[in-house]
Parts: sequence; structure tokens; C-alpha cells
Amino acid sequence: MPITKTGEKISWKEFISRWKNGIEGITPLQQTKSLFTSNVIMFIGMVLGFIISLFNFKTLFWLTIVLAGGIINIFINMLSTWQKMALLLKLEQDMNSISDCKEVENEPIK
Repeated sequence: MPITKTGEKISWKEFISRWKNGIEGITPLQQTKSLFTSNVIMFIGMVLGFIISLFNFKTLFWLTIVLAGGIINIFINMLSTWQKMALLLKLEQDMNSISDCKEVENEPIK
């Protein structure tokens, strides 16, 4: 039985319902930031694995090749995610400035 932050026990059906509502409430910018963070962690792990495989290259040459390809793939994925995140940040700033302008327009003239 799952337990909420307040300590009450809830059913699995209620837990899944709450989890689904929480996931649906995530903004695209939050999703992109999370994806970028996970890409950075994977990139660091692959680079460290690549470096370690170089120390035993004679027996792990195949792993070095696989990790080199993976590093290129993750780097390209990180770059595209970073571009998407920058675009979403700019879009959010533009939307906030538009909403600020609308608030100013609706104020009475003194």
C-alpha cells in the first residue's frame, strides 16, 4: 500500500490516478530540462567508460568502439535537447512579456 506525504494509506488505483495527474501537469520545459540532465549524466558515464576501456585496449577494443559510437550519439542528443530547451525558455519569456503587456493595457489610466 502506498503512503502519501501526510501519512495516509491509499490504494494502488488512487496512487496511479494521482501519479498520472502529476505527470500530465509537467510542462514541456520541465520535461526538456529533465531530459537534458539525464543526457549529461549518461555522457559523463560513457566518457568515463571510454577512458577506462582505453587502459585495457587489447582485450576491450570492441567496448571502446561501442562507447565511442555511443558518445557521439549522446552528444548529438544533448545538443538537440539543449537547443530545444533554449527555444522553450525563449518562448516562455516571450509569453510572460506578452502577458505583462496585457496587464498594463487593462489598467485604468490615472
